Order: sequence, then structure tokens, then C-alpha cells
Amino acid sequence: MKHLFLTTTMTTQPSAWVRYFQRIDWSQILDKVLGTTLEIILFSVLFLLVNSIGKRLINRGFKSYTSRPGISSTRAKTMHTLSINVLGYTVFFFYLYAVLSVLGVPVGSLLAGAGIVGIALGLGAQGFVADVVTGFFILLEGQIDVGDAV
Repeated sequence: MKHLFLTTTMTTQPSAWVRYFQRIDWSQILDKVLGTTLEIILFSVLFLLVNSIGKRLINRGFKSYTSRPGISSTRAKTMHTLSINVLGYTVFFFYLYAVLSVLGVPVGSLLAGAGIVGIALGLGAQGFVADVVTGFFILLEGQIDVGDAV
């Protein structure tokens, strides 16, 4: 009498996590991450270069401006500092815009929201904004210099 043995082979199914990670295209992800990182690095270098060149131009312009006779040194220092700060904030704003665009953040909706918040703050702080603008024009016209007693 022959015995017939049935052998069953068990095939193990990979878990759901293993199947999930096997389906991921790692080369595409690596390409995307490296490409985005390279773009951010290039934007950083570009905006640092723009900021550096802008500061040099401002410094050169104010150097020739202060060498003229009749120019108050405190007024020139104030306008110089104000110009450097405006350049720095402007370059930073455009840098942030570029980086967020590279990362895929919808910058248009952020700008619209910031505009609405800016209008609300502007209406709420009208007196403060008026004082800042008035102070700017006082400095620009040279009516009063920094350090003068009023």
C-alpha cells in the first residue's frame, strides 16, 4: 500500500507596508528632492549676490553724496541706513517668494491674504502710518536732522 503524501507549499505574502514601499519610485523622489534643493541653493546664491551688489551701489552712492558740501552727516547716515534696510527687506521678500514657489506653495493666495491683512492693519493704524510717512518726509526734505533738539 502506497501512501500518498500531499505536500503543501506555503507562500508567504509580503505585508502591506512592504508592498507599499516596493511600489514607490525612489529614483524619481531623489531626483525631485535634489532638483528642488539645487534650485533653492541657486536662488540663495543669486539673491545674496543681488543683495551684495545693491549694498555696494548704495554705499558708493552715499559716499559721493556725503562728500558734497552742505550735507548733514546725520541725515546722510539716516537715509543710508533706511536705504540699506529697504533693499534688504525687498530682496528678502522676493527670495521668500521664489523659495515658496519652488516648494510648490500657492504664493498667490498667500499674497492675497497678506494684502487683506495689510489693509486691515493700515485702517487700524492710520495715525501711526501717518506719523511714519510724515517723519520720512521731514528727513527727506531736511527740515530736521537726527540729533537736532526740537
